[in-house]
Amino acid sequence: MNRKSLVAASGATLLLATLLTGCGSSGGDVEAFCDDAGAIVDGSFLDDVDANSTDDPAAVYDTALERVDKVDPPSDIEEDWTMTTEAMHTYLEGMADLDPESDTYSDDMDTLMGTVDQESLQTASDNIETYLSENCEA
Repeated sequence: MNRKSLVAASGATLLLATLLTGCGSSGGDVEAFCDDAGAIVDGSFLDDVDANSTDDPAAVYDTALERVDKVDPPSDIEEDWTMTTEAMHTYLEGMADLDPESDTYSDDMDTLMGTVDQESLQTASDNIETYLSENCEA
């Protein structure tokens, strides 16, 4: 298994789940949103992505972003979902340019994380987590 691809797949799943748990267009169907967001939170939305099939972490990130962009949030949570998905784009597009084997990787990640308003992102993430717990079956 290619270490860089494994890091890419693992990183994408972990980052997206973290952004969504605190850890499209308006008016989407609540049940469909719950299913889609749940798959992102538990990482199953990338189950069919084989990190071994590519030496290009950007391909894994692109797949993750395409799938996240297809989620249609209900209007009640749309603003928070948009904030979170924009942060995902910033992080994953930035991560595609980083080398996890570089001596500066940790510092580079810190710099990348600093490009997004963490307080606003945390609020949006908390709002999504609350919405999911109140409106989606466990």
